[in-house]
Amino acid sequence: MSLPRSESQCIGCPLVDGDAPQSYKCAFCDKLGFTSMELQLHVLDEHIEQPDAADLLDILDQMNRGTEEYKKSTEIRCQEKSRGGLSYEVILAEPAPNVAVPKRPVTPGKNVSVEEIEQKLKAAEERRISLEARKMAEISIKLAKVEEATRKKDEITNEFITQTKEQLETKMEHHVEKRDAIISDMKEKLKIHAQEIEKTRETLEQQKANEQKAIEEKLKTAQALRDENIKKMLDRLKEHERRAEVVRQNKAQTQDIDGQQSPIASSG
Repeated sequence: MSLPRSESQCIGCPLVDGDAPQSYKCAFCDKLGFTSMELQLHVLDEHIEQPDAADLLDILDQMNRGTEEYKKSTEIRCQEKSRGGLSYEVILAEPAPNVAVPKRPVTPGKNVSVEEIEQKLKAAEERRISLEARKMAEISIKLAKVEEATRKKDEITNEFITQTKEQLETKMEHHVEKRDAIISDMKEKLKIHAQEIEKTRETLEQQKANEQKAIEEKLKTAQALRDENIKKMLDRLKEHERRAEVVRQNKAQTQDIDGQQSPIASSG
């Protein structure tokens, strides 16, 4: 059995022929010269609030009840295993056969009645209950602190989530506004570009119409010139035909005159 929080050292003597040791040392205050009963009462009076008191009281109670009932050889060893800790080793064995159990010598001390022991046990029980209630209150306070810390943590987490959500929503709104502005700007630019394209198309069509009109006027002028040239050529051809006809007529007249003069010359 280990009592880790006691800082004292208790060394018990081995039992003599199954009897209890003559004296004990308190493991908490280092006082000497206690019997098992006196040590039990001492622990109840002075050290009941110690963390290891209950375990030591259980051991002493078993020793007090088991000395006359079981007649077993019992040895209690206690040593400090590490700083702030005790280790108890209780060894129970069958008593040696045919061994006379010597009577325990009377140890000087105060006589304690059963009523006093019961009162002290009752007071120790009340102190234990009070100690447990105080520990429960401390545990409740600690649990309340833990719950408060958890609540604050949840509040901080929820606040962080809310702030992060609001920031994201604000960024999304700014992003949407910026996107809408970019889209509107692009639409306006496309509209202006379409207007410029339409204006350019109308200008080109007007230029094409003007060029077509100029070409048609040129064609009309060329047709008129061609007709005029053809007419002039026909007139020149007619004049040439008229002149040729006049020449032919003159030539024929000349031939007729020459034929009339030749016979007259022959007769003379």
